[in-house]
Amino acid sequence: MSYQILAGFLFASALTLSAQTTYLIDFNTTRTTSTFPGGASAWNVYAADTDIEGSAVTIADTSGSTATGITLIGAGSLTDSGNTETLDNGGPSWVTEGNSSNAAGDYFFTSTGSGAESFTLTFGNLVEDSQISLDLFSSRYTDTATGYFEYSIDDGSTWYGFSVLEKDGTATTDVYWLGEDTSSSPYRGKSDGDALGRYMNEIITLSGTTSLQIKVTDYVTGSGTYTVLNALRLTVIPEPSNYALISAGFAAGLIALRRRR
Repeated sequence: MSYQILAGFLFASALTLSAQTTYLIDFNTTRTTSTFPGGASAWNVYAADTDIEGSAVTIADTSGSTATGITLIGAGSLTDSGNTETLDNGGPSWVTEGNSSNAAGDYFFTSTGSGAESFTLTFGNLVEDSQISLDLFSSRYTDTATGYFEYSIDDGSTWYGFSVLEKDGTATTDVYWLGEDTSSSPYRGKSDGDALGRYMNEIITLSGTTSLQIKVTDYVTGSGTYTVLNALRLTVIPEPSNYALISAGFAAGLIALRRRR
């Protein structure tokens, strides 16, 4: 019986450690006529930019749990919008249902002031050395919604771009993105997002840090231009050494039980 109890406990622990945890974020609540992929309760929904500015908010995973304590805070020219968005060709399944959804159909943006406006989103209380899969969706039916999307794991000292994927999750073969990312070439809210449902992704290792920053910056500096962010998906992949630890514990437990028997 002791052997069965220990084996069951260690197996359950291994499953817990190996489970990926996903966080879904919808920026804005202007669109209210359709549903959320996975159900509304799976999403962190922010009606206004002020909801995530000033002080950090704790985000919930898709099960509604905030046990991990991961936080989010926005800064810079983060701006609410009263507009809605309907996609020409649908979008990735994690953010759209048909040609729109509450999550894909509205957005925050960088404002339309003169100069290259930008804002940052900072996630805190992440697990050091874990891997993060980060997906961003940006879509607007105008050519003026074009900008750079970058991330940093060293408090903004170094910035890196995202890869662009087709809406089915495969790497785009568009020559515009050949050898480029969203740091070297601007993501186009109309031709990439609205017309083709593309999104951005990167697998990030949090080496020696527990925070992650995202920066959104206008491509064009003139007045009336802006860059939008409709929705975000953050998936935490457990640090590989956890598997080694649980395996070692399992082996040690079995050896101890055999010796006692």
